Amino acid sequence: QLGTANNTNYDAPVQIGNELNWKDVKAGNECSLALKNDGTIFTWGNNTSGELGNGTTTNANEPGQVGTNLQWDKISLKDNTAIAITREGQIRTWGDNTNNEAGINNGGA
Repeated sequence: QLGTANNTNYDAPVQIGNELNWKDVKAGNECSLALKNDGTIFTWGNNTSGELGNGTTTNANEPGQVGTNLQWDKISLKDNTAIAITREGQIRTWGDNTNNEAGINNGGA
């Protein structure tokens, strides 16, 4: 969940990677979502319900970019459901949709 490329617990703050241009970060249920100043999104952690947005359900212990074509403006993460707004104003969502929390209306992950 920490994005440090290992499973070590830390009792003090530790930097994730070498990037210094982060705009926002959200923590969910065993996963994280971060927005960079350039409009790209990165995720890491548990991916049981596809909450990392990378098209798989494989966990990731370091940040990986979500998609390549969209420029993001705002992010939100609740439990295992991610929601983001593009710079063009579109809402995109991914992850757990068991209770229609992703707004997709198909009721299952």
